[in-house]
Amino acid sequence: MKALPYISVAVLVFSSAGNQFAQAPTSFEAADVHVAERNSDLSLRIGFYRSGRFEIQNASMADLIGIAYETDPDNVVGGPDWLVADRFEISAKAAPDSTPVTLRTMLRTLLSVRFGLVTRTEDRDLPAYGLVAEKKPLLKNASGSGDTGCRPVTSRPATDDATEPNVSSHPLFEYACTNMTMAAFAGAIHSMAGAAAYVGKSPILDETALTDSWDFRFRFGGPSGPGQSSITLFEALEQLGLRLEPRKTRVAVTVVDRVNQRPTENVPDVAKLLPEVPSEFEAADVKPSDPNPSQVGKGSGLLPSGRVDLRDYTMKTLIAIAWNVPFDRILGGPKFLDSNRFTIVAKAPSAAVSALPGTNFGSSIDPNAIRRMLQTLLAQRFRLATHQEERSIAIYTLTAVKPKLRKANPSNRTGFHEGPGPDGKDPRITNPALSRLVTFQNMTMTQFVRNLSRISPGDIPDSDISSSVVDATGLEGAWDFTLSFSPSTLTSGMGQPGNDSQGTGSAVDAPADPSALTLFDAIEKQLGLKLAMHKQSATVLVIDHVNQLPTEN
Repeated sequence: MKALPYISVAVLVFSSAGNQFAQAPTSFEAADVHVAERNSDLSLRIGFYRSGRFEIQNASMADLIGIAYETDPDNVVGGPDWLVADRFEISAKAAPDSTPVTLRTMLRTLLSVRFGLVTRTEDRDLPAYGLVAEKKPLLKNASGSGDTGCRPVTSRPATDDATEPNVSSHPLFEYACTNMTMAAFAGAIHSMAGAAAYVGKSPILDETALTDSWDFRFRFGGPSGPGQSSITLFEALEQLGLRLEPRKTRVAVTVVDRVNQRPTENVPDVAKLLPEVPSEFEAADVKPSDPNPSQVGKGSGLLPSGRVDLRDYTMKTLIAIAWNVPFDRILGGPKFLDSNRFTIVAKAPSAAVSALPGTNFGSSIDPNAIRRMLQTLLAQRFRLATHQEERSIAIYTLTAVKPKLRKANPSNRTGFHEGPGPDGKDPRITNPALSRLVTFQNMTMTQFVRNLSRISPGDIPDSDISSSVVDATGLEGAWDFTLSFSPSTLTSGMGQPGNDSQGTGSAVDAPADPSALTLFDAIEKQLGLKLAMHKQSATVLVIDHVNQLPTEN
Protein backbone atom coordinates (compact mmCIF):
# COMPACT_ATOMS: atom_id res chain seq x y z
CA MET A 1 0.00 0.00 0.00
CA LYS A 2 3.05 2.21 0.18
CA ALA A 3 3.70 4.07 -3.07
CA LEU A 4 7.10 5.36 -4.16
CA PRO A 5 7.06 8.97 -5.31
CA TYR A 6 9.55 8.96 -8.21
CA ILE A 7 8.38 8.48 -11.78
CA SER A 8 9.95 9.46 -15.09
CA VAL A 9 7.41 11.18 -17.30
CA ALA A 10 7.13 13.40 -20.37
CA VAL A 11 6.52 17.11 -19.96
CA LEU A 12 4.14 18.01 -22.76
CA VAL A 13 1.11 16.32 -24.30
CA PHE A 14 1.14 16.49 -28.09
CA SER A 15 -2.10 17.14 -29.92
CA SER A 16 -2.33 15.75 -33.43
CA ALA A 17 -5.16 18.14 -34.29
CA GLY A 18 -3.61 21.09 -36.04
CA ASN A 19 -0.12 19.77 -35.21
CA GLN A 20 -0.17 21.86 -32.03
CA PHE A 21 1.01 21.22 -28.48
CA ALA A 22 -1.97 21.08 -26.12
CA GLN A 23 -1.45 22.59 -22.69
CA ALA A 24 -2.40 20.13 -19.93
CA PRO A 25 -4.39 21.40 -16.91
CA THR A 26 -2.20 23.21 -14.40
CA SER A 27 -4.51 23.16 -11.37
CA PHE A 28 -6.69 20.63 -9.56
CA GLU A 29 -10.43 21.16 -9.92
CA ALA A 30 -10.73 21.12 -6.11
CA ALA A 31 -8.37 20.27 -3.24
CA ASP A 32 -8.61 19.60 0.48
CA VAL A 33 -5.24 20.41 2.10
CA HIS A 34 -4.67 20.04 5.82
CA VAL A 35 -2.16 19.08 8.50
CA ALA A 36 -2.14 15.31 9.05
CA GLU A 37 -3.52 13.94 12.28
CA ARG A 38 -0.91 12.41 14.50
CA ASN A 39 -1.26 8.61 14.49
CA SER A 40 0.76 5.43 14.54
CA ASP A 41 1.00 5.22 10.73
CA LEU A 42 3.73 7.54 9.49
CA SER A 43 4.23 5.96 6.07
CA LEU A 44 3.93 8.11 2.97
CA ARG A 45 1.18 7.04 0.58
CA ILE A 46 0.32 8.35 -2.88
CA GLY A 47 -2.63 7.35 -5.06
CA PHE A 48 -4.60 8.43 -8.12
CA TYR A 49 -7.85 6.52 -8.52
CA ARG A 50 -10.30 5.88 -11.34
CA SER A 51 -12.83 8.30 -9.96
CA GLY A 52 -10.32 11.11 -10.52
CA ARG A 53 -9.44 11.32 -6.83
CA PHE A 54 -5.76 12.16 -6.12
CA GLU A 55 -4.46 11.59 -2.58
CA ILE A 56 -1.21 12.08 -0.73
CA GLN A 57 -1.17 11.00 2.91
CA ASN A 58 1.37 11.46 5.71
CA ALA A 59 3.72 13.52 3.53
CA SER A 60 6.31 15.95 4.80
CA MET A 61 6.86 19.13 2.81
CA ALA A 62 10.13 17.60 1.59
CA ASP A 63 8.10 14.60 0.34
CA LEU A 64 5.61 16.87 -1.42
CA ILE A 65 8.38 18.81 -3.14
CA GLY A 66 10.09 15.55 -4.09
CA ILE A 67 6.87 14.25 -5.69
CA ALA A 68 6.07 17.52 -7.47
CA TYR A 69 9.58 18.09 -8.83
CA GLU A 70 10.51 14.42 -9.37
CA THR A 71 13.47 14.37 -7.03
CA ASP A 72 14.53 12.49 -3.91
CA PRO A 73 13.30 14.26 -0.74
CA ASP A 74 16.87 13.94 0.60
CA ASN A 75 17.91 16.31 -2.21
CA VAL A 76 15.47 19.00 -1.07
CA VAL A 77 17.61 21.45 0.90
CA GLY A 78 17.22 24.78 2.66
CA GLY A 79 13.97 26.04 4.07
CA PRO A 80 12.74 25.84 7.69
CA ASP A 81 13.50 22.95 10.04
CA TRP A 82 9.88 21.66 9.99
CA LEU A 83 10.17 20.61 6.33
CA VAL A 84 10.59 16.95 7.38
CA ALA A 85 8.94 16.96 10.81
CA ASP A 86 5.47 18.29 9.89
CA ARG A 87 3.09 16.05 7.93
CA PHE A 88 0.30 16.96 5.52
CA GLU A 89 -2.57 15.31 3.64
CA ILE A 90 -3.97 16.28 0.26
CA SER A 91 -7.18 15.06 -1.39
CA ALA A 92 -7.83 16.58 -4.80
CA LYS A 93 -9.96 16.18 -7.93
CA ALA A 94 -8.53 15.84 -11.42
CA ALA A 95 -9.73 14.46 -14.72
CA PRO A 96 -9.81 10.63 -14.55
CA ASP A 97 -7.50 10.44 -17.60
CA SER A 98 -4.81 12.66 -16.02
CA THR A 99 -1.23 11.55 -16.55
CA PRO A 100 1.62 11.56 -14.01
CA VAL A 101 3.06 14.70 -15.60
CA THR A 102 -0.21 16.65 -15.34
CA LEU A 103 -0.62 15.53 -11.72
CA ARG A 104 2.89 16.76 -10.91
CA THR A 105 2.19 20.08 -12.62
CA MET A 106 -1.04 20.51 -10.65
CA LEU A 107 0.75 19.61 -7.42
CA ARG A 108 3.40 22.27 -8.11
CA THR A 109 0.64 24.83 -8.58
CA LEU A 110 -1.04 23.73 -5.36
CA LEU A 111 2.18 24.03 -3.35
CA SER A 112 2.80 27.48 -4.78
CA VAL A 113 -0.74 28.78 -4.18
CA ARG A 114 -1.61 27.07 -0.88
CA PHE A 115 1.84 27.13 0.81
CA GLY A 116 3.56 30.00 -1.02
CA LEU A 117 6.37 27.63 -2.05
CA VAL A 118 9.30 29.13 -3.95
CA THR A 119 12.18 26.87 -5.07
CA ARG A 120 15.24 26.85 -7.33
CA THR A 121 17.74 24.26 -8.52
CA GLU A 122 21.49 24.32 -7.92
CA ASP A 123 24.44 21.93 -7.49
CA ARG A 124 25.75 21.16 -4.00
CA ASP A 125 28.18 18.76 -2.32
CA LEU A 126 26.36 15.96 -0.48
CA PRO A 127 27.66 12.90 1.48
CA ALA A 128 28.66 9.87 -0.56
CA TYR A 129 30.91 6.80 -0.42
CA GLY A 130 33.86 5.93 -2.61
CA LEU A 131 34.38 2.24 -3.50
CA VAL A 132 38.16 1.74 -3.32
CA ALA A 133 40.25 -1.36 -4.19
CA GLU A 134 43.39 -2.64 -2.45
CA LYS A 135 46.42 -3.46 -4.59
CA LYS A 136 45.41 -7.12 -4.93
CA PRO A 137 41.65 -7.47 -4.45
CA LEU A 138 40.37 -11.01 -3.89
CA LEU A 139 38.25 -11.08 -7.01
CA LYS A 140 38.12 -13.70 -9.76
CA ASN A 141 38.15 -12.64 -13.40
CA ALA A 142 34.73 -13.38 -14.89
CA SER A 143 34.50 -16.30 -17.30
CA GLY A 144 32.13 -14.36 -19.50
CA SER A 145 29.37 -16.94 -19.17
CA GLY A 146 26.24 -16.62 -17.09
CA ASP A 147 24.07 -13.65 -16.23
CA THR A 148 25.40 -10.32 -15.07
CA GLY A 149 24.41 -9.20 -11.59
CA CYS A 150 24.43 -9.94 -7.86
CA ARG A 151 21.92 -12.51 -6.71
CA PRO A 152 20.96 -13.36 -3.12
CA VAL A 153 22.20 -16.79 -2.10
CA THR A 154 21.13 -16.91 1.54
CA SER A 155 19.02 -14.70 3.72
CA ARG A 156 18.66 -16.52 7.02
CA PRO A 157 15.74 -15.14 9.04
CA ALA A 158 15.63 -14.70 12.78
CA THR A 159 15.73 -17.92 14.77
CA ASP A 160 14.46 -18.75 18.22
CA ASP A 161 16.28 -22.10 18.33
CA ALA A 162 17.41 -22.44 21.93
CA THR A 163 19.73 -25.28 20.94
CA GLU A 164 22.01 -22.76 19.20
CA PRO A 165 22.73 -20.17 21.90
CA ASN A 166 25.69 -18.75 20.00
CA VAL A 167 23.64 -17.95 16.93
CA SER A 168 21.95 -14.58 17.27
CA SER A 169 18.68 -13.71 15.57
CA HIS A 170 20.23 -11.18 13.18
CA PRO A 171 19.59 -12.04 9.49
CA LEU A 172 22.46 -13.17 7.32
CA PHE A 173 22.69 -11.78 3.78
CA GLU A 174 24.81 -13.53 1.16
CA TYR A 175 25.28 -12.52 -2.49
CA ALA A 176 26.93 -14.17 -5.49
CA CYS A 177 28.03 -11.66 -8.13
CA THR A 178 28.94 -12.72 -11.68
CA ASN A 179 30.27 -10.78 -14.67
CA MET A 180 30.18 -7.61 -12.56
CA THR A 181 32.22 -4.52 -13.29
CA MET A 182 33.03 -2.43 -10.23
CA ALA A 183 30.98 0.45 -11.67
CA ALA A 184 27.95 -1.84 -11.87
CA PHE A 185 28.64 -3.25 -8.40
CA ALA A 186 28.84 0.25 -6.87
CA GLY A 187 25.44 1.00 -8.38
CA ALA A 188 23.92 -2.29 -7.18
CA ILE A 189 24.81 -2.08 -3.48
CA HIS A 190 21.82 0.09 -2.59
CA SER A 191 19.39 -2.53 -3.94
CA MET A 192 20.78 -5.29 -1.70
CA ALA A 193 18.73 -6.32 1.34
CA GLY A 194 20.33 -5.07 4.55
CA ALA A 195 22.72 -2.64 2.83
CA ALA A 196 20.67 0.50 3.56
CA ALA A 197 21.40 0.10 7.29
CA TYR A 198 25.06 0.84 6.48
CA VAL A 199 25.09 3.22 3.51
CA GLY A 200 21.62 4.77 3.63
CA LYS A 201 20.83 6.60 0.39
CA SER A 202 24.31 8.10 -0.06
CA PRO A 203 25.62 7.66 -3.63
CA ILE A 204 28.43 5.12 -4.06
CA LEU A 205 31.16 6.14 -6.51
CA ASP A 206 33.39 3.63 -8.28
CA GLU A 207 36.99 4.65 -7.47
CA THR A 208 38.57 1.19 -7.88
CA ALA A 209 40.14 1.86 -11.30
CA LEU A 210 39.29 -1.80 -12.09
CA THR A 211 37.96 -2.10 -15.64
CA ASP A 212 37.41 -5.87 -16.02
CA SER A 213 34.38 -7.94 -15.07
CA TRP A 214 34.57 -10.13 -11.96
CA ASP A 215 33.02 -13.07 -10.14
CA PHE A 216 32.90 -12.89 -6.34
CA ARG A 217 30.80 -13.76 -3.32
CA PHE A 218 30.33 -12.12 0.07
CA ARG A 219 28.11 -12.21 3.15
CA PHE A 220 27.26 -9.79 5.94
CA GLY A 221 24.95 -9.70 8.95
CA GLY A 222 24.80 -13.03 10.69
CA PRO A 223 26.47 -14.67 12.46
CA SER A 224 26.67 -17.48 9.92
CA GLY A 225 26.98 -20.33 12.43
CA PRO A 226 27.55 -21.37 16.05
CA GLY A 227 30.55 -19.71 17.62
CA GLN A 228 30.87 -17.17 14.79
CA SER A 229 30.39 -13.42 15.04
CA SER A 230 28.37 -10.99 12.98
CA ILE A 231 30.01 -9.06 10.17
CA THR A 232 29.24 -5.59 8.86
CA LEU A 233 28.89 -4.71 5.19
CA PHE A 234 32.14 -2.74 5.46
CA GLU A 235 33.98 -5.76 6.86
CA ALA A 236 32.51 -8.05 4.21
CA LEU A 237 33.82 -5.81 1.42
CA GLU A 238 37.22 -5.50 3.09
CA GLN A 239 37.54 -9.28 2.95
CA LEU A 240 37.32 -8.89 -0.83
CA GLY A 241 40.02 -6.23 -0.82
CA LEU A 242 37.47 -3.43 -1.28
CA ARG A 243 36.64 -0.47 0.98
CA LEU A 244 33.85 2.06 1.33
CA GLU A 245 35.26 5.46 2.30
CA PRO A 246 33.28 8.65 3.08
CA ARG A 247 33.21 11.18 0.24
CA LYS A 248 31.39 14.25 -1.01
CA THR A 249 29.80 14.38 -4.46
CA ARG A 250 28.20 17.12 -6.52
CA VAL A 251 24.44 16.64 -6.80
CA ALA A 252 21.65 18.74 -8.30
CA VAL A 253 19.37 19.76 -5.41
CA THR A 254 16.09 21.63 -5.04
CA VAL A 255 16.58 24.64 -2.76
CA VAL A 256 13.60 25.93 -0.79
CA ASP A 257 13.69 29.74 -0.69
CA ARG A 258 10.27 30.25 0.90
CA VAL A 259 7.37 28.15 2.19
CA ASN A 260 4.59 28.67 4.72
CA GLN A 261 4.14 26.17 7.55
CA ARG A 262 0.36 26.10 7.18
CA PRO A 263 -1.70 26.03 3.97
CA THR A 264 -4.33 28.60 3.16
CA GLU A 265 -7.89 27.70 4.17
CA ASN A 266 -9.91 25.23 2.13
CA VAL A 267 -12.97 26.52 0.29
CA PRO A 268 -16.25 25.91 2.21
CA ASP A 269 -17.68 22.39 1.90
CA VAL A 270 -14.66 21.22 -0.08
CA ALA A 271 -15.49 17.56 0.65
CA LYS A 272 -18.64 17.87 -1.51
CA LEU A 273 -16.48 18.90 -4.47
CA LEU A 274 -14.27 15.80 -4.30
CA PRO A 275 -15.02 12.35 -5.77
CA GLU A 276 -16.86 10.16 -3.29
CA VAL A 277 -14.81 7.61 -1.38
CA PRO A 278 -16.49 4.16 -1.48
CA SER A 279 -17.50 2.68 1.87
CA GLU A 280 -18.63 -0.84 0.87
CA PHE A 281 -17.17 -3.75 -1.09
CA GLU A 282 -18.96 -4.71 -4.29
CA ALA A 283 -18.93 -8.33 -3.13
CA ALA A 284 -17.43 -10.26 -0.22
CA ASP A 285 -17.01 -13.91 0.78
CA VAL A 286 -16.71 -14.15 4.59
CA LYS A 287 -16.31 -17.45 6.44
CA PRO A 288 -14.53 -19.10 9.38
CA SER A 289 -11.02 -20.29 8.42
CA ASP A 290 -10.30 -23.93 7.75
CA PRO A 291 -9.08 -25.37 11.08
CA ASN A 292 -6.81 -27.76 9.17
CA PRO A 293 -3.26 -26.88 10.27
CA SER A 294 -2.03 -27.40 6.70
CA GLN A 295 -3.53 -24.01 5.83
CA VAL A 296 -0.52 -21.73 5.76
CA GLY A 297 -0.20 -18.07 4.91
CA LYS A 298 -2.31 -14.96 5.17
CA GLY A 299 -3.49 -14.66 1.58
CA SER A 300 -2.27 -12.13 -0.93
CA GLY A 301 -3.48 -9.04 0.91
CA LEU A 302 -4.50 -6.09 -1.28
CA LEU A 303 -4.02 -6.57 -5.02
CA PRO A 304 -3.84 -3.80 -7.67
CA SER A 305 -6.95 -5.24 -9.30
CA GLY A 306 -9.05 -4.35 -6.25
CA ARG A 307 -9.19 -7.88 -4.83
CA VAL A 308 -8.83 -8.09 -1.04
CA ASP A 309 -7.59 -11.47 0.18
CA LEU A 310 -7.27 -11.82 3.98
CA ARG A 311 -6.92 -15.42 5.14
CA ASP A 312 -6.74 -16.93 8.62
CA TYR A 313 -6.98 -13.65 10.56
CA THR A 314 -8.31 -13.34 14.12
CA MET A 315 -11.21 -10.96 14.67
CA LYS A 316 -8.95 -8.70 16.73
CA THR A 317 -6.48 -8.48 13.82
CA LEU A 318 -9.29 -7.60 11.41
CA ILE A 319 -10.48 -4.87 13.78
CA ALA A 320 -6.91 -3.55 14.14
CA ILE A 321 -6.62 -3.35 10.34
CA ALA A 322 -10.04 -1.75 9.85
CA TRP A 323 -9.53 0.99 12.47
CA ASN A 324 -5.74 1.28 12.07
CA VAL A 325 -5.13 0.88 15.80
CA PRO A 326 -2.63 -1.28 17.74
CA PHE A 327 -3.84 -4.32 19.67
CA ASP A 328 -3.35 -2.67 23.06
CA ARG A 329 -5.90 0.02 22.08
CA ILE A 330 -8.65 -2.57 21.44
CA LEU A 331 -10.49 -3.35 24.69
CA GLY A 332 -13.43 -5.50 25.71
CA GLY A 333 -15.18 -8.12 23.64
CA PRO A 334 -15.42 -11.92 24.03
CA LYS A 335 -12.44 -14.25 24.30
CA PHE A 336 -12.84 -15.58 20.76
CA LEU A 337 -11.51 -12.24 19.40
CA ASP A 338 -8.00 -13.67 19.91
CA SER A 339 -8.66 -17.27 18.91
CA ASN A 340 -11.28 -17.71 16.18
CA ARG A 341 -9.93 -17.05 12.69
CA PHE A 342 -11.72 -15.91 9.55
CA THR A 343 -11.08 -15.56 5.85
CA ILE A 344 -12.34 -12.62 3.81
CA VAL A 345 -12.11 -12.41 0.02
CA ALA A 346 -13.68 -9.27 -1.37
CA LYS A 347 -13.76 -6.97 -4.39
CA ALA A 348 -13.36 -3.21 -4.02
CA PRO A 349 -15.23 -0.78 -6.31
CA SER A 350 -13.27 0.62 -9.24
CA ALA A 351 -13.29 4.06 -7.59
CA ALA A 352 -10.74 2.68 -5.07
CA VAL A 353 -8.48 1.16 -7.75
CA SER A 354 -5.49 2.88 -9.30
CA ALA A 355 -6.09 4.87 -12.47
CA LEU A 356 -2.41 4.47 -13.42
CA PRO A 357 -1.69 0.72 -13.30
CA GLY A 358 1.90 -0.22 -13.97
CA THR A 359 3.30 2.97 -12.44
CA ASN A 360 4.30 3.89 -8.92
CA PHE A 361 1.93 6.87 -8.95
CA GLY A 362 -0.94 5.11 -7.25
CA SER A 363 -0.02 1.50 -8.01
CA SER A 364 -2.47 -0.09 -5.56
CA ILE A 365 -5.94 0.27 -4.09
CA ASP A 366 -6.75 3.04 -1.64
CA PRO A 367 -5.87 1.74 1.86
CA ASN A 368 -8.08 4.24 3.69
CA ALA A 369 -11.07 3.31 1.54
CA ILE A 370 -10.38 -0.37 2.17
CA ARG A 371 -10.38 0.27 5.93
CA ARG A 372 -13.78 1.96 5.71
CA MET A 373 -15.14 -0.91 3.62
CA LEU A 374 -13.80 -3.44 6.12
CA GLN A 375 -15.45 -1.52 8.99
CA THR A 376 -18.77 -1.64 7.13
CA LEU A 377 -18.37 -5.35 6.36
CA LEU A 378 -17.60 -6.27 9.98
CA ALA A 379 -20.62 -4.29 11.15
CA GLN A 380 -22.93 -5.94 8.60
CA ARG A 381 -21.69 -9.53 8.71
CA PHE A 382 -20.66 -9.85 12.41
CA ARG A 383 -22.92 -7.16 13.90
CA LEU A 384 -19.77 -5.53 15.26
CA ALA A 385 -20.49 -2.45 17.39
CA THR A 386 -17.77 -0.25 18.91
CA HIS A 387 -17.24 3.08 20.56
CA GLN A 388 -14.26 5.20 21.59
CA GLU A 389 -13.52 6.37 25.10
CA GLU A 390 -10.68 7.45 27.34
CA ARG A 391 -8.96 4.69 29.33
CA SER A 392 -5.77 4.34 31.36
CA ILE A 393 -3.11 2.56 29.27
CA ALA A 394 0.62 1.93 29.48
CA ILE A 395 2.76 4.69 28.00
CA TYR A 396 6.43 5.64 28.17
CA THR A 397 7.97 8.86 29.43
CA LEU A 398 11.35 10.09 28.23
CA THR A 399 13.26 11.83 31.04
CA ALA A 400 16.70 13.41 31.27
CA VAL A 401 19.22 11.77 33.63
CA LYS A 402 22.64 13.07 32.52
CA PRO A 403 22.10 14.35 28.97
CA LYS A 404 24.92 13.72 26.49
CA LEU A 405 23.61 15.68 23.53
CA ARG A 406 25.22 18.27 21.25
CA LYS A 407 23.43 21.51 20.46
CA ALA A 408 22.17 21.28 16.92
CA ASN A 409 23.85 22.81 13.93
CA PRO A 410 20.98 25.08 12.81
CA SER A 411 22.04 24.71 9.16
CA ASN A 412 21.07 21.01 9.25
CA ARG A 413 17.64 19.86 8.14
CA THR A 414 15.54 18.36 10.93
CA GLY A 415 15.42 14.61 10.50
CA PHE A 416 17.26 11.34 10.90
CA HIS A 417 18.94 8.78 8.67
CA GLU A 418 20.57 5.37 8.86
CA GLY A 419 24.35 5.36 9.20
CA PRO A 420 27.07 7.50 10.78
CA GLY A 421 27.03 11.23 11.31
CA PRO A 422 29.37 13.86 9.81
CA ASP A 423 32.34 12.48 11.78
CA GLY A 424 32.04 9.16 9.94
CA LYS A 425 32.38 7.10 13.16
CA ASP A 426 30.65 3.73 12.92
CA PRO A 427 30.52 1.65 16.15
CA ARG A 428 29.19 -1.32 14.15
CA ILE A 429 32.70 -1.94 12.87
CA THR A 430 33.96 -2.86 16.34
CA ASN A 431 30.66 -4.32 17.58
CA PRO A 432 28.48 -5.71 14.76
CA ALA A 433 25.76 -6.55 17.30
CA LEU A 434 24.97 -2.81 17.33
CA SER A 435 23.55 -3.24 13.86
CA ARG A 436 21.25 -0.19 14.04
CA LEU A 437 23.03 3.15 13.78
CA VAL A 438 20.81 6.22 13.44
CA THR A 439 21.99 9.81 13.13
CA PHE A 440 19.68 12.62 14.28
CA GLN A 441 20.03 16.21 13.10
CA ASN A 442 18.53 19.39 14.50
CA MET A 443 15.88 17.42 16.38
CA THR A 444 13.91 18.47 19.46
CA MET A 445 13.07 15.90 22.11
CA THR A 446 9.39 16.16 21.18
CA GLN A 447 10.26 15.26 17.59
CA PHE A 448 12.50 12.43 18.83
CA VAL A 449 9.73 10.68 20.78
CA ARG A 450 7.28 11.14 17.91
CA ASN A 451 9.66 9.35 15.55
CA LEU A 452 10.59 6.42 17.80
CA SER A 453 8.24 4.05 15.97
CA ARG A 454 9.94 4.85 12.66
CA ILE A 455 13.39 4.51 14.22
CA SER A 456 12.82 1.08 15.72
CA PRO A 457 9.39 -0.46 15.19
CA GLY A 458 8.76 -3.42 17.47
CA ASP A 459 11.56 -2.67 19.92
CA ILE A 460 9.32 -1.06 22.55
CA PRO A 461 6.66 -3.49 23.80
CA ASP A 462 3.19 -2.98 25.23
CA SER A 463 2.43 0.43 23.78
CA ASP A 464 1.62 2.34 20.64
CA ILE A 465 5.05 3.94 20.67
CA SER A 466 4.35 6.71 18.17
CA SER A 467 1.51 8.22 20.18
CA SER A 468 2.25 6.93 23.70
CA VAL A 469 5.68 8.40 24.45
CA VAL A 470 5.73 11.67 26.35
CA ASP A 471 8.67 14.06 26.36
CA ALA A 472 9.40 14.94 29.99
CA THR A 473 13.10 15.77 29.54
CA GLY A 474 12.66 19.50 30.00
CA LEU A 475 15.33 19.98 27.31
CA GLU A 476 14.63 22.99 25.14
CA GLY A 477 15.90 23.54 21.63
CA ALA A 478 17.20 21.10 19.01
CA TRP A 479 20.05 18.59 19.17
CA ASP A 480 22.44 16.54 17.04
CA PHE A 481 23.21 12.98 18.21
CA THR A 482 23.67 9.37 17.13
CA LEU A 483 22.19 6.20 18.60
CA SER A 484 23.57 2.69 18.04
CA PHE A 485 21.71 -0.34 19.35
CA SER A 486 20.70 -3.91 18.59
CA PRO A 487 17.32 -4.92 17.13
CA SER A 488 14.89 -6.79 19.36
CA THR A 489 15.80 -10.09 17.67
CA LEU A 490 19.26 -9.79 19.22
CA THR A 491 18.08 -8.66 22.66
CA SER A 492 15.34 -11.17 23.41
CA GLY A 493 15.56 -12.07 27.07
CA MET A 494 17.15 -8.78 28.08
CA GLY A 495 15.22 -6.76 30.64
CA GLN A 496 12.87 -3.99 29.57
CA PRO A 497 11.23 -1.37 31.80
CA GLY A 498 8.50 -2.98 33.86
CA ASN A 499 4.82 -2.26 33.74
CA ASP A 500 4.77 -0.22 36.95
CA SER A 501 4.46 3.40 37.91
CA GLN A 502 8.17 3.72 38.59
CA GLY A 503 9.23 2.09 35.35
CA THR A 504 12.02 0.27 37.16
CA GLY A 505 11.62 -3.14 35.56
CA SER A 506 14.17 -5.90 35.98
CA ALA A 507 16.48 -7.85 33.73
CA VAL A 508 15.32 -11.36 32.96
CA ASP A 509 17.27 -14.26 31.50
CA ALA A 510 20.50 -13.84 29.58
CA PRO A 511 20.68 -11.74 26.41
CA ALA A 512 20.58 -13.58 23.11
CA ASP A 513 23.91 -11.93 22.28
CA PRO A 514 26.15 -10.70 25.15
CA SER A 515 27.50 -7.83 23.03
CA ALA A 516 23.98 -6.61 22.16
CA LEU A 517 22.45 -3.42 23.56
CA THR A 518 18.71 -2.79 23.83
CA LEU A 519 17.19 0.45 22.61
CA PHE A 520 16.40 1.30 26.25
CA ASP A 521 20.01 0.81 27.37
CA ALA A 522 21.39 2.67 24.35
CA ILE A 523 19.18 5.71 25.06
CA GLU A 524 20.38 5.75 28.68
CA LYS A 525 24.09 5.01 28.13
CA GLN A 526 24.66 7.00 24.95
CA LEU A 527 22.24 9.91 25.36
CA GLY A 528 21.89 10.18 29.14
CA LEU A 529 18.10 9.87 28.81
CA LYS A 530 15.67 7.24 30.11
CA LEU A 531 12.45 5.62 28.95
CA ALA A 532 10.17 4.52 31.80
CA MET A 533 6.66 3.09 31.64
CA HIS A 534 3.63 4.37 33.52
CA LYS A 535 -0.14 4.70 33.07
CA GLN A 536 -1.92 7.57 31.36
CA SER A 537 -5.36 8.28 29.89
CA ALA A 538 -5.67 7.74 26.12
CA THR A 539 -8.34 7.08 23.48
CA VAL A 540 -9.13 3.39 22.96
CA LEU A 541 -11.58 1.38 20.83
CA VAL A 542 -14.07 -0.56 22.97
CA ILE A 543 -15.90 -3.61 21.59
CA ASP A 544 -19.59 -3.43 22.56
CA HIS A 545 -20.83 -6.42 20.59
CA VAL A 546 -19.66 -8.92 17.98
CA ASN A 547 -21.11 -12.21 16.76
CA GLN A 548 -18.96 -15.31 16.83
CA LEU A 549 -19.99 -16.29 13.28
CA PRO A 550 -20.69 -14.15 10.19
CA THR A 551 -24.06 -14.07 8.45
CA GLU A 552 -24.40 -16.29 5.39
CA ASN A 553 -22.80 -15.22 2.12
